[in-house]
Amino acid sequence: MTPRKTVILIISFFIIFASFSVSLYIFSDIAAAHDDSNKDGEGSYKYHTSYESLVADMQNLNNNYPDIFELYTAQDAFGLPDVTSGSETYKTWIIRITNESTGFNKPEVLFIGGHHGDEPVGVEAAYYLAEWLAEHYDDDPFVHYLVDHREIYIMPVVNPYGWVHNQRSDENGIDMNRDYPYEPSDHIFATIGARAVHELTKRHLFINTISWHAGREMIVYAWGCKAHTGNTECPDDRAFYNQAKNMSEYAGPFHGYYVYGRANAILYPCYGAYEDYAYAMSWDTPNADPSWPTKGCYSLTYCVEISNMKKPPEDMLGGREGVYSPGGPQDGYIPKNTRMALLLTDIAEPYIKIVDVPHFAAPGQHISIKWEVWGALSTTETNIQWGTDPDPVHNYEWSTHVQSGGTAWQNVNYTQEIAMPTTPGVYYFVIRAKVDQNALQQNNPDPNIKPQSFWVNMRTNDSWSMSNNGNTLHGHTNWYSEVFTIVIGEDHNPPTTTIKINGPHGNDDWYIGFTVVELHANDNLSGVNYTMYRVNNGEWKVYDGPFAVKEGTVTIEYYSVDYAGNVEETKSYTLKYDKTEPKTICTISGEHGIGNWYRSNVTISFSATDNVSGVNVTWYKIDGGEWHIYNGEDIVLSGEGRHIIEFYSTDVAGNQEDARAKVIYIDYTPPSVEILYPRGGETLSGQVTVRWNSSDNLSSDTFVSIEWSIDGERWYPIVTDIEDNETYNWNTTKMFDGNYVLRITVKDYAGNIASKTTSTFTLNNGVPPPEINLRFVNPERGGIYLFGNKFLPLPGSIIIVIGGINVEVRATINSDIVYIDHVDFYLDDELQCTVNAEPYMWNWHDITFGKHTIRVVAYDILGDSESAEIVVWRLL
Repeated sequence: MTPRKTVILIISFFIIFASFSVSLYIFSDIAAAHDDSNKDGEGSYKYHTSYESLVADMQNLNNNYPDIFELYTAQDAFGLPDVTSGSETYKTWIIRITNESTGFNKPEVLFIGGHHGDEPVGVEAAYYLAEWLAEHYDDDPFVHYLVDHREIYIMPVVNPYGWVHNQRSDENGIDMNRDYPYEPSDHIFATIGARAVHELTKRHLFINTISWHAGREMIVYAWGCKAHTGNTECPDDRAFYNQAKNMSEYAGPFHGYYVYGRANAILYPCYGAYEDYAYAMSWDTPNADPSWPTKGCYSLTYCVEISNMKKPPEDMLGGREGVYSPGGPQDGYIPKNTRMALLLTDIAEPYIKIVDVPHFAAPGQHISIKWEVWGALSTTETNIQWGTDPDPVHNYEWSTHVQSGGTAWQNVNYTQEIAMPTTPGVYYFVIRAKVDQNALQQNNPDPNIKPQSFWVNMRTNDSWSMSNNGNTLHGHTNWYSEVFTIVIGEDHNPPTTTIKINGPHGNDDWYIGFTVVELHANDNLSGVNYTMYRVNNGEWKVYDGPFAVKEGTVTIEYYSVDYAGNVEETKSYTLKYDKTEPKTICTISGEHGIGNWYRSNVTISFSATDNVSGVNVTWYKIDGGEWHIYNGEDIVLSGEGRHIIEFYSTDVAGNQEDARAKVIYIDYTPPSVEILYPRGGETLSGQVTVRWNSSDNLSSDTFVSIEWSIDGERWYPIVTDIEDNETYNWNTTKMFDGNYVLRITVKDYAGNIASKTTSTFTLNNGVPPPEINLRFVNPERGGIYLFGNKFLPLPGSIIIVIGGINVEVRATINSDIVYIDHVDFYLDDELQCTVNAEPYMWNWHDITFGKHTIRVVAYDILGDSESAEIVVWRLL
């Protein structure tokens, strides 16, 4: 016979990854890149999978950012009915984002998603805009400015039923974007969503507005109604064009730049659409239903078709790191439209940002001032006005030549060099800008009237104003920066800086509790430019307000520099600071029971730690007695009953931890037990109710264990440490027939025990005594075994083994309560091994030529045994 061969194949795989770097375009230098990789999918945007998940996310933002985020419903605010269909109920949610602490009466903008329910990408654009503004208020200066100086309203899903069911219309089959009262269709405000938008609009003055859609990729604006198909130019056409051009540019190149234009020219006209309503409802009265008057519809409003697909694949939504990286690896439809919304929010009102200006100059010195114009798309005029009057807006002695050009949105800034007067003193400066005057240009508008929008009038018409529901917009031809000063003179003296430590005092010059450091610098002429400080020889930092320090011995070095360049000599101050209370551990040693129970006298010790100033002293008292200072020696506590140990520590600095207490119980006395049934002599079967009486002097509850035995020496559990109810139903139906005794053990909380044993009684359930069945599995009689495997059969009981073999037996028992305890393997009467669990196997690999006897003995838990043996001829 040909020997069997084993072939082992080993396969190895090597994978090499190539790394590469990607340069990200920085979005208009607005902000540094944000690390949002902690979001799901490495910062990737995801679709919301249910109405409930969207509401939960909005509520989380509302809870996490209460100072700037307000979430409410149109149902609560305007008394509108819920959106219902059968058992389904939805709300129309409104988000308001602003910092009320910076005031009210701010420029307002509105962003809407989900007019059409089967265009879910618009819902995500609206929600994730709200998320971006909330989550980056604290770490993005640009977002911080917008939230401080604008009121931003977002309605993420105005058609919740359609969005949930992926249908264009609402719950009644009505197209919500044909439901507005400007050149209306056959229905007006038949949808709750359109009515909610109207109720919000009529209470506000939204300067810029977007309604997000999908199915194409474009930006469209008025006119888009059938009343203006002959001449599609509206009175604000140039403003629309300028904004849309910049919207497309700053939305960026992902999947191509958005095309833009009049809806009637590049899309199609329709009745009752939101966009023309929001722009013209308040002033184009021949086409407006007079039943729905409003002052709020002068907005430059856009229908932004986000994507050619109504629900583009999730990997096209982009990621959070893509917001300020147009064209980058995480760019997508959400970052693209977030950028567009940030632009429209910013340009709602012009403002001037001073980039660089000196605060001190020598007489006759030439200085340079740099600034940027924001909140606008073009700079018609800008220059500097200045003089000795504190109001250089109205009273100025000098002005620089006028410059013009772009704004910060085209990365344009302005610089002006000025020769300072030779007369020392304080001079007051302001920067003026006139912006976006080209928005007044018209060709042949329909109707032939001047521009009507808030956006154009508030920056081109000094005599214009509009008020609505407590909010007022005023027209300004000129916009001014904050007034700033430049001191002219000679300054040779450095500033003087003082330090102040604000915090509660402890012991020995330590500060405890919350402590902050303040630096105050003063300069009588040119003024303080900046103050520097460092802590414990660390990095020098610019002082920008009170700061906290770490605990310990702290050395603070500091100095200030004035605008003339004079540098103060470095000063230092050392303080000791420990705000953390010590912590004390009470250790109790003794014969422990359950929980805080002991069955012996106990020893008590305390250990306290304090990582800063160190532990001063530990105090303790026992059972309401006097407070004592712990001297480090063990305290012995005795006596049965309840004891209270109270303790606390103080540190060197004077911090004191709150007093804590440990309650323990000492119980030396074991419980008592008396068996009531069975007592002995009975013949029992089936369910047997075991009964006893027990009691304990202290423990309100005790625990019981019940065991059985046939010889009074080896015991086997029936139940262990169960609640002591003084009765137990013992199912004896699987117990084999014979004589038994029971032992009942009662234990209290402290661990004290008491046991009683019955006399012998008889069980008679017709169950035979347990018998062990034992047989060899490998090798079996009659065969030649080659390295553990049967190679050839042999007649009779002859066994020949060549090479090593695993000797295995199978041991079973005919009982549900008695089981095999262990199996012993003998070779020629010499014990080789003991196996306590299946498989019962002995590895016989020693080379022992000749005839051998293998004997196996199986034992059950009662000590009964069964043996089996075989004779083996070992050849190798």
